Amino acid sequence: VPGTFLCDCIPGFESSASASGSGGGSGSGSGSGSGSGFGTTCMNIDECVSLPCTNGGSCTDAIGSFACSCMGTGFRGDICQTDIDECAENPAICGSNAQCTNVPGTFLCDCIPGFESS
Repeated sequence: VPGTFLCDCIPGFESSASASGSGGGSGSGSGSGSGSGFGTTCMNIDECVSLPCTNGGSCTDAIGSFACSCMGTGFRGDICQTDIDECAENPAICGSNAQCTNVPGTFLCDCIPGFESS
C-alpha cells in the first residue's frame, strides 16, 4: 500500500502482527526465534518463556537470544544438559576412606568397610 511500510524481523524478534496473535515468530532453544511475520514493529522474543534451560538451570533473556546459568545444578553446557562428573574432576572429593559415585547432578560418598560417615 503506498505510504505505508512493514517490518521483516530478524531472528530473535517477532513482528507486532505475530505478537498480537496473527502468527509468526516464537522462541526456540537455539537462542534465536523464527523472525517470521510482517508488522510495523519488531519486538524481542522472550526465549525464556519456553523454559530452554534444563536440569534446574536459570534462564536470562537477552536481546535476540538467551543465556542459561547452571550454577549449583551439577550440570554444564549451553542449556545445562551435560552432567558434571564430580568424582572424575576431583578424585579426593570424598576423602581417602570413601568411594565416590557420580549420579546425575551430584555425587555420593560411600564409606569403605571399617569407616562411617561423620
